[in-house]
Amino acid sequence: GSALLAAASQGSTEIARLLLAAGADVEVGTSQHTPLQAALQRGHSPTALLLLEYGARPQGLALAAARGLPEAAQALLAKGAAVNEVVPQQAGIEMLDFTALHAACQAGHLPIVEQLLAAGADPHLRDGSGQDALELASAEVRSWLEARGLQSRRSPEQQLWLALEAGDPALFEQVLNQCPQPDLDARDPRRQSRGLTALALASRFGHGWAVEALLSRGADPERADSDDPRPG
Repeated sequence: GSALLAAASQGSTEIARLLLAAGADVEVGTSQHTPLQAALQRGHSPTALLLLEYGARPQGLALAAARGLPEAAQALLAKGAAVNEVVPQQAGIEMLDFTALHAACQAGHLPIVEQLLAAGADPHLRDGSGQDALELASAEVRSWLEARGLQSRRSPEQQLWLALEAGDPALFEQVLNQCPQPDLDARDPRRQSRGLTALALASRFGHGWAVEALLSRGADPERADSDDPRPG
């Protein structure tokens, strides 16, 4: 690897400064492993700030959020980092399809949560598991969010899929009978069950009671196949 990548990974800010002053490429590495990302991954905020000063692309906001680096997060935002960018996956973070706000909430970094919301982060976006910022948040962050009136927004379809995952017949019946009623043939967009309908999910989990109820209410058994080419 390059000397700059090594310096960034170690948090050797002065060595990184010497290398950059000598003309080292601030973007050396791959798109997923630049010096800036290496510094953020290891929690080296001063090194990350230096790299941004030298023109590093403002990537890695979710890393700064997950590692609890408010100065780096603020600098990234000031340089134009996309506050609602969805990260498919990131080494060291056990989340999929998440934003910086998701990462900050889950890790309990309240100062960064405040920064991100002030910068326009959307608290109602859901990660790959179908959870929003409030549902992912630590107890402290959740209390802070709720004190400011934030509530989770679930569509009837989302409520139905979660009731099936929980294996809760009473909750399932409650969702089926609520108003507005869920679209039984809607497809789940979450990564772990993408393209599946409620009927397909019920079959996957072995919930015969749910399969029977869904069919009796008109769920389309042919649409339960996630490979169904018809638009959903």
